Amino acid sequence: MKVAKRISQSAWSGIDADKQEEDADDKDTIIRRMDALRFAFDEEMTSFADYAAYRAENVAASHANAFFYMLWVAAATVTCVLALGWFAFTTDAAGAEPEEPLNYAQSLFITFQVVATLGMDPSITDPGHIVLYVLMCFSGLFLWAVLIGMITESFHSFVAGMNEGKSKVPVSNHTLILGWNETTVRVVCQMALLRRQLRQQNETWVRTLFPWTRVKPSTPVAEAPIVILTDRFSKAEMQDALEFAFDECGISKKRTKVGRDIICRIGDPTSIKDLQRVGAHRSRSILVMMTDADKEGDAEGYIEHGMTLRTLLAIRIVMNTSKKVPYKDDMRVVAQIEKSSDYMDCIQLGKTADGRNILSVVDLNLFLNSVTFAGVSHPGIAFALLEMLSFEGVSMRLRKVADFPDGGKHIIGLTARDASLVWENAVLLDVIEDPHVAQTLASPGGLASPGDRIITSTDRLVFLSKVSAPKPAARVPPVLPRKKQLPGHAERASPCKVLVCGWCPDWDAPLSFAQCISRTASELPKGSQITFLNMKNLNDDDDDDDGDDGVFSKLMQQVCKTDPNISEEEIANPGKGGRWAYKDRVTITYEFGDAGSYSSLKRAMEKQVFHKAIVLSTAVKLNRNAYVRDTRILTILVCLRALQRKLHNQPLHVIAENSLDNTSVLAIAPTADHDGLPDFVNTHAIYACALAQSLAYPRMVPFISSLFSREDGTPNIFLMDAMQLLPEGEWTFGSIVALVKKSLPDDVVIGLRQSTGKLLMAPKLSEVCHCHAGDRLMMISRRVRHADESSESSED
Repeated sequence: MKVAKRISQSAWSGIDADKQEEDADDKDTIIRRMDALRFAFDEEMTSFADYAAYRAENVAASHANAFFYMLWVAAATVTCVLALGWFAFTTDAAGAEPEEPLNYAQSLFITFQVVATLGMDPSITDPGHIVLYVLMCFSGLFLWAVLIGMITESFHSFVAGMNEGKSKVPVSNHTLILGWNETTVRVVCQMALLRRQLRQQNETWVRTLFPWTRVKPSTPVAEAPIVILTDRFSKAEMQDALEFAFDECGISKKRTKVGRDIICRIGDPTSIKDLQRVGAHRSRSILVMMTDADKEGDAEGYIEHGMTLRTLLAIRIVMNTSKKVPYKDDMRVVAQIEKSSDYMDCIQLGKTADGRNILSVVDLNLFLNSVTFAGVSHPGIAFALLEMLSFEGVSMRLRKVADFPDGGKHIIGLTARDASLVWENAVLLDVIEDPHVAQTLASPGGLASPGDRIITSTDRLVFLSKVSAPKPAARVPPVLPRKKQLPGHAERASPCKVLVCGWCPDWDAPLSFAQCISRTASELPKGSQITFLNMKNLNDDDDDDDGDDGVFSKLMQQVCKTDPNISEEEIANPGKGGRWAYKDRVTITYEFGDAGSYSSLKRAMEKQVFHKAIVLSTAVKLNRNAYVRDTRILTILVCLRALQRKLHNQPLHVIAENSLDNTSVLAIAPTADHDGLPDFVNTHAIYACALAQSLAYPRMVPFISSLFSREDGTPNIFLMDAMQLLPEGEWTFGSIVALVKKSLPDDVVIGLRQSTGKLLMAPKLSEVCHCHAGDRLMMISRRVRHADESSESSED
């Protein structure tokens, strides 16, 4: 910089001199001198070393192994130069030719040996050779040190790259999970449980020694590796979460191991390049779980389901641009969404060989709310539903008739009604006809279809069992004597009052809220009442709740227009409350207040005595994580317990939502005098089970959806008082099934819920069941049950 400064000063002084002498060519002189100044500045700032470094950096950026190439060139150059010097000193040593003169090739070989091995030669006495020998040794040390450092750095980078989870997944026929949300870990656990059941069936010594005797999987998900792609967490964080969950579920590492069977990769699920890196076009099953990213997009003003939409479109591009999609004939893609959508179904990924749509969009939110409210009339229904869907034990399965061990000979030709007693350890739920066969006797959709359907070799069977290949029954169980009292002559249930604590965001839509009220009120006895306790009356623009026109009242006005069965009775307190009626049978009322507040609960419970309470984890303008939501649930339960003690009210049956598994363990009953715990609807556990079932058996998606519906004519799970059909005593489950089939031929008995709360889901036909007062039969039926029909014992 000093040189540039001196040149600059001299240049500007020359300019001043030119001005003083009034030279006619002053302009040209200035230009020439400024060019000279610019040249001097460039010569000083840009050296050969800068240029060489610039070129080296460009080469390193354009070639992955550029540093190794440059080291090889440097080593070759140094060796050649030193060999030239050795050759020169050898031919001119002591002014005479050596006895055996060396050529340049021999000098090059000697130089390479010294540089590579640093060998010692005491015979070297000539000063020139000594100097060259020392230079060779130092050059070899330098080059080897650089090479070792580069190899070490490359190895560390390779290990770091593996730990980052950005390497390619060169497998096929795998299950791919795109995205991460609160349900992902549970879904992976369900798939691991499905893998465990298949391996347990094939772990006998006969099937181990003779592979052809092994049971074939009923779904490719049961044996395929699982690959997870997300950019929300690191690979180590995902693996730690999965290993912790596996330990809680008791999943053995011998059967399913994180890192071997569960592969975690970091990447953007909406990126085509990342989808290709994890082999999306080579996978057979894909589950899209981008709901958390959808929420972030909604908060930032994007369109609803934006990230799920981008992911599906990226999958579409990958499938259409790949040279080969090996499993397209049996591929399944399931997308989870948390809000209903009218346009997601238009994204088509093609059809399989048997005509099934590859893409299935699953929305369980509205159905899950219906299950929560169904717990009012059917206590324990959430546990029964979760038990049916979970792969941990007895669960729903689907299998082709021809894929059974004997080719289905034991069941072909039977009607669905007769096949209810054909298996020792399974319950037949429905028959699905092959789409290529004429659909003259097709199932009406859903479970518990008419039982006169004859089973053929091309059908698929939906059944409830712990294994994918049930064992045929040894004998037909005897039929029990039928009681005279039939379900239609059951005693009328007493009216009950239900308190709903909290608010579901989906209810902001009048149609959704109207459906919720209609489904719940239709199953309540005449004279019942539903009271909503929440902060919905807060104005959306501010926190002033003293206005004459409350938000809840406005919403109910729209609900009354949507559903003619709901009408307004009176406005007791405009803006804060009111009374509405469903078919003049059930009254709907409103209380303003925070359900998580002790004072608000006290004000509501002092006005009237409630028999049941539905506790929701969500509230108006309250979006929190799962931990906070479940803590709110526990707080409300403790408040209900305290108020029942203070007000000396009767025991309160509670149905509550929870997101964390340990919440149901921490919860206490609303009163110390009531032994039963609240019925918990484990939101994310049900999500996970339903998604795993949909991915494993894509043809069962409509069947699973129908289980969450409470509409007339759809198959519903309900719990019926066992004493309405069965005489008290000890009976085999097969005898119970035979009796129910004789009385209610199209209903399906799936188990027994004892008065102690224990569930017997699809027990063996030969298993003895102790039937006593308070026990309930768990059934799937399409019958329209009368709202006043009792389905629960008096203590509830």
